[in-house]
Amino acid sequence: MKLKGKKVAIFGLGDQIRYPENFADGIGLLAEVFEGDGATLVGFTSSEGYTFERSKGLRGEQWCGLVVDLDNQSEQAEKKIKAWCQQVKKSSRNDFISLYKIVTLSDTNSDGICYG
Repeated sequence: MKLKGKKVAIFGLGDQIRYPENFADGIGLLAEVFEGDGATLVGFTSSEGYTFERSKGLRGEQWCGLVVDLDNQSEQAEKKIKAWCQQVKKSSRNDFISLYKIVTLSDTNSDGICYG
């Protein structure tokens, strides 16, 4: 893919209790591919509040996107998703590609793209 100059926001699901040794690795693997193709990542979020051993999804102390653990922190999901969508909108002016599909969220369409 030719993604030079494009902004990419990645979000994914994970279970930090059952998979602490590779929690949210998927967003990190995707980030590597998109960055390798010239894309700029937007939508970094804090890893604070998660308990895990390691993850390829981290860039320093931040996730390279949004990570939602519906199995263990479902009560936090809606707030995190709404805040992240607002953050991505501000940083990208709606000019971005978003990955992973989220089912029934008021701030996203069926492709997982946040619209203003």
